[in-house]
Amino acid sequence: MTRHFYDAANSHNVPSEVYAAVPIDGQFAWSESEQKRMDKIIRYTVLGGAAAAHSARAIDIEVGDRANDPNFYMPFLIERNKHYGDATPYVNRSNLLVVSQHCHKAGILQDMRFWISTLDGTIMRGAWATQLQGGFHSPFDLSILQGVDDFVQP
Repeated sequence: MTRHFYDAANSHNVPSEVYAAVPIDGQFAWSESEQKRMDKIIRYTVLGGAAAAHSARAIDIEVGDRANDPNFYMPFLIERNKHYGDATPYVNRSNLLVVSQHCHKAGILQDMRFWISTLDGTIMRGAWATQLQGGFHSPFDLSILQGVDDFVQP
């Protein structure tokens, strides 16, 4: 069965009782009540840091200078991988290589569950998930799950 999931800066743009990826920090963090409207979720951080790895499963490094700053995302990925084995970098197709190289250097590349944003309907082979639709001016993003379905009940 093909599984899709949503994410959005504004939680009200996502219908209830669906799979969703939810930001837990930053200006667009979803409230607990909004998370509970969903069928199943994964949580992601936009602020990074090793401590966030115990609350979030994924880290958003898809835009800006973050992809060029391994000090932003590597502590999270290393800590999440060490304790849970499911670290998920949320990257653009354009910064996948640089993030992969840093993960390789740290010896954790084989354990990463990449969630890759393409926005053009292209599915990235080998990715845990691909974001197919959405973007800055869209009310929500839509991704397709290609790997293990380990979303959790909120």
